[in-house]
Amino acid sequence: MPEQFHAHRPAEAESRLELASFLRAERRRTRIALAHLNPLRLRIEDEISGRRPDNHTSAPFRRGAYLYYERHDLSRQHPLYLRRGVYGSQPEQTVLDLDAWRGSRGHVELLFKHICSRGDYLAFGIDRRGDRSCELYIQHIDTGALLRGPIEGVVSFAWTAVPGEYFYILHDRLLRPAVLARGSIARSETTILYVETNDQLALHLATCRSGEYVMAVSGGHAMNEVRVLSAVDLTTPPFLISAGRPDHFYQVDHQADQFFVLSNRSVAEGEIYQVRVEQPHECNWSLWIGSRPGRIGEAIETFRDVLVFWFRRGGLPHFAVFDRHGRERFAISGDQSAYELYSENNFEYAATEYRCISESLSRPRSVIAYDLASGAGRVLETYPVPRYDPSRYSVVRREVVANDGTRIPVSLVAHRDRPQDQKCPLLLAGYGSYGLSYSLAFSHALPSLLDRGVAFAIAHVRGGGEFGRSWHKAARGARKSRAIADFLCVAEALCRESYSTAKSLACRSGSAGGVLVGAALNRAPGAFAAAVLDSPFLDVVGDMQQDDIPLTSLEYVEWGDPRDFEQRAVILDYSPCANVVPAPYPAVLVNVNLNDVIVPPTNAFAYVRALREASISGAPILLNIQGLAGHAGASARAVQDRHEALVLAFILSRVGIV
Repeated sequence: MPEQFHAHRPAEAESRLELASFLRAERRRTRIALAHLNPLRLRIEDEISGRRPDNHTSAPFRRGAYLYYERHDLSRQHPLYLRRGVYGSQPEQTVLDLDAWRGSRGHVELLFKHICSRGDYLAFGIDRRGDRSCELYIQHIDTGALLRGPIEGVVSFAWTAVPGEYFYILHDRLLRPAVLARGSIARSETTILYVETNDQLALHLATCRSGEYVMAVSGGHAMNEVRVLSAVDLTTPPFLISAGRPDHFYQVDHQADQFFVLSNRSVAEGEIYQVRVEQPHECNWSLWIGSRPGRIGEAIETFRDVLVFWFRRGGLPHFAVFDRHGRERFAISGDQSAYELYSENNFEYAATEYRCISESLSRPRSVIAYDLASGAGRVLETYPVPRYDPSRYSVVRREVVANDGTRIPVSLVAHRDRPQDQKCPLLLAGYGSYGLSYSLAFSHALPSLLDRGVAFAIAHVRGGGEFGRSWHKAARGARKSRAIADFLCVAEALCRESYSTAKSLACRSGSAGGVLVGAALNRAPGAFAAAVLDSPFLDVVGDMQQDDIPLTSLEYVEWGDPRDFEQRAVILDYSPCANVVPAPYPAVLVNVNLNDVIVPPTNAFAYVRALREASISGAPILLNIQGLAGHAGASARAVQDRHEALVLAFILSRVGIV
């Protein structure tokens, strides 16, 4: 494989002229190869945009004296953030107009936004280039006056209880969030409070609803630790709750004179402890809510009168509400066999209702408010999706037994008219890294596959977070190949059990999931008819031994350290770029963004070139270069829809629909 494609900045490996020529040639090749799909792509693009309402205003949520909400309009590429007074005395105000902040190429990604407790000031962080170059701005909401900014490199932010004072996190030269600082609207100087020197930990801030404390969390893939910042007395230095140690993860929140701690120190599933604010160190923790079989703790949220405990059971999210004495008031789960459920805009410490989002692969999102005393729920909003009827689709959850006997959950959605007694086209997705659970959220694009007879399945392989940290550890580091084996087992089972065939089965993943799909193609190239890779991580050895690539040091726990001989041998066994061999590879579409600093686009350049040289099938191996967007792709809605339409047209053409 040519050495120049291992450099993570293409312009350093080749002259700019050679790079420009390479990009032009690849774009032309892909354009010609997919030209026959243009009519289908345009129809799908129209379908996707047609499932978005012309104008929609979200259900407002309260924060202080205001109600905040978003307005989505097809004439705009980004949401408009608005507010009005709780009692109707104040007219509607624009809080943030993202369209007005677009960069020269139309890109703007909102990384965070925080409104101070009095409602005067808005702090927001945006990336206008797609390369994680975050800029912090602070403005007065009423006047629109810009009070601070741009401040480069700010990746996390929290207001204090002192008007105009704030904490924030800066990243280092390799984009690792590492520096905790305090700033002020009234003063230009910065006070450095803490620098995280462990290069396998990254900082972020979490504000307690009580308004009295802010948590500075140093998190990594192997452990975390929490420092508490007083939001009231800014002269108090940060104090450490519990020093980090391998495989210990904990979260801290505040209520009255206590901290509550969700920790896995005794059991992997996690337990909730309480401790006095005056003596918060781990030796003083007392058990408040113990573990239960099958209930895996994920997060806690404290309010004045209750604590909300988020957990997973059977790989799916649930939450329970406890009073201040640890008595469970009620518990909530979804009403389908596979669903998504998560907290939404719960800012009020004295709240009497708790808001969450419920959605699934077949059902658009609904905002539901639950009475914190009785558990009674009321639907505040169901997101309107024109030209869509959720009753036409069915969602099922099933299991596939892996080679070692482990049961791998599979979520599957299909049109109800899809024949049940014959094998049909299917798209299989997976991820399997970082302890992240694969989202079961609704997609505006997916019905364009389902309506054409293609089912969609998600393999919840090990390495994700569906069953807690033990599920993640089972396919982390030296065990990474387990996730790949799980994915192939699911693909084989779906074909064996009459869901699909190898000639009509496609697969897709992105980012770290590129390792999953890329390695699966190397091990069983005949198992799939097509593969789509989005911003994929593919050259594990090449990237992980370059310490000038952003975030490399944070990744050693997940992938291994190739500087170590034994770990290098393990990585070489599964890394996609290292294992391309002459074989009948399926059609492959690799989507890359030139401003991607998380996964260098040269991963895709090297992989595509290697596949073209090795494949003996004659199927197209295409590189789709999406321009100067970042890792997550374009921010503009219309560009996202256009790209997704192209991907779906490619999949349909390879699984026998077109």
